Amino acid sequence: MNITNCSFLALVFLYFLSYTSCYLFKIRSNKFYKWFHFAGGYLIYVFIDSIINNRLLSLFVVILVGIAWEVYEWLLWKYILKSKFQKPQKKDTTDDLIKDFLGGLTAFAVSELVQIILKFFSS
Repeated sequence: MNITNCSFLALVFLYFLSYTSCYLFKIRSNKFYKWFHFAGGYLIYVFIDSIINNRLLSLFVVILVGIAWEVYEWLLWKYILKSKFQKPQKKDTTDDLIKDFLGGLTAFAVSELVQIILKFFSS
């Protein structure tokens, strides 16, 4: 199994893990999702970079996916949930986007470090 398939399966697992655990354990805190946003940003970067092999573009896609996810959350609240309790907050949205970006940036840094190490040992 290659890195593309592994990262995609990890993203799907992360999605279902977050929603299943929230449902089963009745977790309503936005703090719970913070690590999922970080991990999601990391895995999206790995997935996209394994497909297009362009690190900066992959980082940009992480930001776009994070924005798309926040739009999805807002539309879900606006047209389906309609609960004041679940209304997306500006601070939460900003924090989520920062965590997405930091996850992607961490994956970017790790991939750069791996490339430097590989070049060092191959020469």
